[in-house]
This record gives sequence, C-alpha cells and structure tokens, in this order.
Amino acid sequence: AAERRAKVLDAAIQEIDALVSRPEELGLDSTATIDIARFTAIKKVYEANKKVVIKDVLAHYGYPYAKYYNFLKAQRPEDDFVNILNPHAKRK
Repeated sequence: AAERRAKVLDAAIQEIDALVSRPEELGLDSTATIDIARFTAIKKVYEANKKVVIKDVLAHYGYPYAKYYNFLKAQRPEDDFVNILNPHAKRK
C-alpha cells in the first residue's frame, strides 16, 4: 500500500509541476503567485484522480494544510442570502 501511495504521489507531483509551468492552462494569468498556481494545480489534479492524498502533496511542497484550506475557502462563492428576520444568520 505504501508503494502504491508513493507511486500515486510521484505521478501527481509531476502533473502538478507540469501544470504550474503553464498557468494559462489553469485559467490563471502570468501574474498569479506560485502558491496560487500550485494550489490550483493541486485542486485540478485531485479532482481528476481522487486517489491522490492531499496532505502528502502539501507536505512535499512544504505547505501546511490550513493554508490550502483557506485557499479552497476563498474559492467558494459567497452566499448572498439574507434572512430578513435574522440578518446575521446564514443559510445552511
């Protein structure tokens, strides 16, 4: 199992590095930071292959999981629903 996990990790790292070298393929412009490009590539590779372990990929690049989680959180669209009776409550 460890060999399989390492093989999947190596393939994912190669694919991520290839995507980062071509930011236009990720839908990013050339002014995007390397962190944003890597996080976008990691997300794309994970969506294509669910066997990739995100924590292993992040550890390889030296990122804490919290930083990636914040990136994902920022990518979600804002919920514009406002409850008239309780405007501070968010829809679930």
